[in-house]
This record gives sequence, C-alpha cells and structure tokens, in this order.
Amino acid sequence: MRGKSFEFILTGLILSLFVIAWFFPALWAITSSFKAPVEMFSIPPTLIPKAPTLGNYVDILTVRPFTPFMVNSILVALITILITFVVGTPAAYSFARYKFKGSNTLFFFFLVTRMIPSMSLVIPLYLVMRQFNLSNTIWALVLAYISFLLPFIIWMMRGFFLEIPREIEEAALIDGCSPLGAFARMTLPLSAPGLIATMIFAFIFSWNEFLFALLLAPSPASKTMPLALAEQVTPWEMVWGRLFAGAVIYIIPVIIFVVFVQRYLVSAPSAGAIKS
Repeated sequence: MRGKSFEFILTGLILSLFVIAWFFPALWAITSSFKAPVEMFSIPPTLIPKAPTLGNYVDILTVRPFTPFMVNSILVALITILITFVVGTPAAYSFARYKFKGSNTLFFFFLVTRMIPSMSLVIPLYLVMRQFNLSNTIWALVLAYISFLLPFIIWMMRGFFLEIPREIEEAALIDGCSPLGAFARMTLPLSAPGLIATMIFAFIFSWNEFLFALLLAPSPASKTMPLALAEQVTPWEMVWGRLFAGAVIYIIPVIIFVVFVQRYLVSAPSAGAIKS
C-alpha cells in the first residue's frame, strides 16, 4: 500500500514539473506584457511586475495598431475552415460509405499529399498565385491552407464516419429520408465531436502558420498576426513589450475557442483514425 502511495506521489510530482515547465514561458510572456521597458531588462529579472502598466497594450491597439492584422488572421482562419469542411466532410463521407472504382487509390493519393514537404511547394504556389494575381491577398493564404488541410480533413473525418453504424442511416432511409437527408439529420450530428476536434486542429494550423504567410501575403493589407509579431524583432531592436502584449492578445481567440468546445476534446481526437 505504501509502495502505491509513493508511486502516486512521485507521478504527481513529475507531472507537476512538466506542467510548470510547459506553462512557465506562457506565464512569463503574460506578466512581461505588463512591464515597463526599464523593468523588462532589470537585473535580477522579476516575474511579477513591480509597477504594472498597460502601455504595451495601448501601443499595440492605438499607436501601432495590430487590429488589421488580427482581422486578417481571423478571416483567413474562418474562411479556410468553412471551405475545407464544406468540401472535405462530404468527401470523407463518400470514402467511408461508398466503394467505387479507384476509391482506395484516390484515398491513398490524399494521404500521400500529406507526406510532401511543405517547403517543396513554396515556389509552385508562389508562381500560381502570381499568375492569377492573388499574391499579397488573404485569398492566397486561404487557397494554400486549403491545399494542406483538405487531405487531413478527409482522412480524419473518414475515420469518424466509419465509427457510426450504418444501421442508423438505414433506419432513417426506411422512415422516408433521402440519402442526403439521412446524412444531414443523423450522421452529421453524430459525428459532431469528430467534426469539432478536427476543426480545432485546422483552426490552429491556419491561425499559427508563418512560412506561407511570409512568402504569399507579406503586404500590410494582407499581413497576418504571426508576421506582425515577428517584425517586433529586428536587427536594430527587439520590442519585447509590444511582442509580449501582441502575443497575449493573439492567443485570446484560441483560448476562447478551445474553452467553448473543450467538452468534445476528451473522446473525439482518439476516435477518428481507428478505422482509417
């Protein structure tokens, strides 16, 4: 009994250390966002600001406003998620429920596209966007993110649809539903946990992506928040106050989104790829 208690305590301590090590950088960024420039470089460093100030947030929101960049990030993320799920969810359902000639080959093709290094697609995507006059627009980012996320959405959602018994849809068909009606009224609501879990992954990807945002849409009109934050570090100065304040503001939508759908995160992520 004592051995089990010791193991329990030791496991708790180890997990606590991991949590502290993971959360400490975030805590440091949050507290540093309220520090004045002088205290930012004080020796010894302070975790809790001695004289908290909102100057960094005022600078971010008024003097050098990041609001347009935040709006661009939100638009890119929402449009990307909307299009990928409108296209990817029916495609995943088709792969899960219908067998047609070449279906396995086509599904394997989608998986292979996920294995292609993103760096190898930088130049082709740039040339395509320039050819269609989409460079330096948020639509260049939307199309690029869709090309990366769509295979992932199809793969994940196919696994969730395979978890739903066919008998449920057959019962709906007997009651008079059309195949589309059975999908919309029965299958789609039952797959909501998987849908939301996959949506979270897609949102985080499009929200945090930096490389293609830098190459395809670096202009002020289309710039997203990761680029705006990175510009606070230059060869001449590092504006840590604005960087920390901007980072705190930037993670707020993600926290709100995850908290809102957290009840789906327990079972949904592990259930999707079981039968894929």
